[in-house]
Parts: sequence; structure tokens; C-alpha cells
Amino acid sequence: MKKILIFAFILLNLTGCTNTDVRDNSLVIAKIGIDEKYSIVNLDDDVNGIVMYSECGRPDKDGSNTVIGAHSGIGSNALFNNISKLEIGDLISLVYNNYEYTYAVIDVKVVNDSDSYILDDTGENLLTLITCKFGYVDKRIVVISKLTIDL
Repeated sequence: MKKILIFAFILLNLTGCTNTDVRDNSLVIAKIGIDEKYSIVNLDDDVNGIVMYSECGRPDKDGSNTVIGAHSGIGSNALFNNISKLEIGDLISLVYNNYEYTYAVIDVKVVNDSDSYILDDTGENLLTLITCKFGYVDKRIVVISKLTIDL
């Protein structure tokens, strides 16, 4: 039994995630001061706080794109105001089902609001953050990060 537990610990560390009892469903981006719980909602639901979209991937599913969104702009619900300040290599921590996944930013860009390809699975273990570009009704800021073990 002890050998199985050691193997499981090694396997989890090699896959870019670690078991954590800290808190479930949280997003931490130290560089921009985010340390918040998130909820899981549908793409058509109103966004309140930080949300993970149920129609998209999950961090525990190999090759999937986990998509998290939040508002930017003004008001207490504008939690993603500073995601455009993230740079390649910055780290993002996501706790999901009691496992912590660490991602490194690989791209920060502005896309049209109709560019739905950013929600698609690509075969890589990705975390995509999305928010509106304040002042532009048809633009979105997108931060794409990759599970650190895959770098």
C-alpha cells in the first residue's frame, strides 16, 4: 500500500498537479493580486465573480482547454481588470477537485468577441482566461497558459 501511495504522489507531481487541502475551486495569480474562489457556470449564464465554463475543458482531463472568465471595467465584480498585465512565463495556480494545477502564461492577446476558437480544446493542457476589453463592446482580452509540466 505504501508503494502505491508513493507512486501516486510521484505521478501527481510529474503531471503538473499536487494534492492540496487548502481550498477547492480557487484561482491564484500572484502577479496581479488575484486569490479568489470561482464557480462553475454555463456560457449563457450571467457572470458574477470568477467563473469556469462548464462546456469547456477541465484541468484533470488530458488535452483539454479549461476556460475561466470574469468581468473587467468598473465595480466590485470587475476582477480581471489587470489580466492584460500578465506576461509570458507568469504563473497561474488553479485548484480544482482538491488538486492544484500550475500553469505558465504562453500568450496574451486581444480577439474579437466572435472568435470562439479560443474556447476549443487543442490537444494541449491549457488554461484560458477571458474578459471583455474595457471600452470595446466587440473585443476580448485572452490569456492562454499551459500546464507547467508540458512546457
